[in-house]
Amino acid sequence: MKFGELKIEKFLTIEEAVLNLSDRGLILVQGVNDDDTSADSNGAGKSSLADAFCWCTYGTTARGESGDNVINNKFGKGTRVSIDVVDGVDEWRISRHRKHKEHKNSLRVEKLNAGGTWDDHTLGTDKLTQGLVNQIMGCSYEVFSAAVYAGQERMPDLPAMTDKQLKILVEEAAGVTVLEAAYTEARKELTDAKGKFTAQETKIDRLNDRQEVLTDNLTDLKAQSDDWEKRHKENLEDHRVKHNDLVKIAKGAIAEVEKLDIEGQRTKIAGIDAKIAAVADENKQAKELQAEAAAADREYAIKKQTYDAAKKHHQREQDALAKVDDLVGKPCGECGKPYCEHDLSDARERAEKRVSDAKKSMDGARTAAVDAQDRKKTSVEASERFQASMTDVSSENALRASYSDVLNDMLAQERDAQQRRKHVAESKTAFQRLKEAENPHKNQIEATEKKISTLKDQIEEERLEFEALGEKVKVAETVASVFSPAGVRAYILDEVTPFLNAQTAKYLGALSDGNLTATWSTLQKNKKGELKEKFSIDVVNAKGGTSFGLISGGERRKVRIASALALQDLVARRATKPISLFVGDEIDDALDTAGQERLMGILDEKARERGTVLVISHNDLKDWISQQVLVQKSDRGGSVITEVMA
Repeated sequence: MKFGELKIEKFLTIEEAVLNLSDRGLILVQGVNDDDTSADSNGAGKSSLADAFCWCTYGTTARGESGDNVINNKFGKGTRVSIDVVDGVDEWRISRHRKHKEHKNSLRVEKLNAGGTWDDHTLGTDKLTQGLVNQIMGCSYEVFSAAVYAGQERMPDLPAMTDKQLKILVEEAAGVTVLEAAYTEARKELTDAKGKFTAQETKIDRLNDRQEVLTDNLTDLKAQSDDWEKRHKENLEDHRVKHNDLVKIAKGAIAEVEKLDIEGQRTKIAGIDAKIAAVADENKQAKELQAEAAAADREYAIKKQTYDAAKKHHQREQDALAKVDDLVGKPCGECGKPYCEHDLSDARERAEKRVSDAKKSMDGARTAAVDAQDRKKTSVEASERFQASMTDVSSENALRASYSDVLNDMLAQERDAQQRRKHVAESKTAFQRLKEAENPHKNQIEATEKKISTLKDQIEEERLEFEALGEKVKVAETVASVFSPAGVRAYILDEVTPFLNAQTAKYLGALSDGNLTATWSTLQKNKKGELKEKFSIDVVNAKGGTSFGLISGGERRKVRIASALALQDLVARRATKPISLFVGDEIDDALDTAGQERLMGILDEKARERGTVLVISHNDLKDWISQQVLVQKSDRGGSVITEVMA
């Protein structure tokens, strides 16, 4: 990964600047401060170049400045820094703004398309967009500030770092942080695989339990089936015996019926019925005479009732006639006028007429009643005389009754025989049904056997799945083992450690004539012999202190420079996102002339290998660095840059 143009607008002391960082080799950055007569190069804005790069990509400078603190107060608003990044075939542009007229305080990411224009890839928030920038850069701010940008007064003190701090830097610089994420994912996959494996085992156990229950049920059903067959056989035999008894009894009853002369008995009764029938006309005539006598009796009763009523009416009229003289002063029954003495003759005449009419009706009713009585007497006497003269058939009726009793007994015996024949038929049908009855447990047995067979197939399928899951668990265990601290990470760190030691030794040897040694270690064995991560840098001065804290300030500076350069080499050579840039901000401080010469030789070699190395210094290093960038601050308070050759 390489960096192209760095464009700066109104950032810290720099008013406006453009610097190409692609394959520039070794560049010396120096400054001139024309705005402050008390300063030479200090305050000119040399470090602002590197700080602008750091702020653009990570939102903070190496000195920890961020927010409105990066705005140049003399020029006011409108701070903007952009850097072009070439990552393989992709070309990105990262730009950060502060109180910018168009883009406010935003972080923006754009990508060059095939048509030569920039597509906006900025995400919804600066936090999300910063995550994209980190992906493009391929490292965090911590690694960047430790291995790429050795800032003024912020030189990474790698030997003094804790195990945790050093671990973060080394693993990210080596590109194994992705392996840690892979290890986390691998453990998750292993946990999931074991969970599925255990769940599958539980599932198979449940299926086996179900099969065991069904097998027990099948055993019970077969026992019940055998018991049913036994009882069925016994029932058939019992029914056969009872049926044979019914047949025997029925045959005996039928034989007895066949001996009976039912028709002869019916013939006898018919003969008697013929004799009785011979006197049927007499009976008919007797009934007719009885009917005439009954009719005459009813007629007499009606006539008698009419005569009695007429008699009572005649008596009332006679009583009324006798009371005519008592009518004086009483109202007429017809007109309502009270009677007078002269009216009584008319009243008496009318009463006498009503008495006469009533007597005539009474006499007529009496004559009719007498006649009806005579007819009744005549009819009754005629009926009685005829009944007395009728033929006597009582003996025939008695004989017929005895014959009927015998016939009824015979018919009852015949019906009993028929009923027994019917019972035999019903018994035969019932026997056939019993014989054809199917075992009620047969279907249950077949269904259970089918379920067991299906369950066995399912168990076999689940067993194969169980074995497959077991293989997945083994694979997941292998993968987790590969990505574990003792796996590929240990292998990589085993490779990283010698590399860091070799590079540190190369740089430190050149800077100290071999008097100083700094040994990186990333893994240690515990008491159990297991590899555990343990990051440290052990420093020894062959002619002095035996630890980093016991050597001089200049020697510590050399160790810091050597270890930072070694870490940058690690970042530059990693397989993913190698960064071909190193920025040293006043890293030559505290070094004598010989130390500076050796350091410049190291940095020149690094620039040829890696692409671009910026050396920011207030020391005169022109004898060793041919390319120079001059940062000059005018009396207006703003800095501009000029590229010059030594």
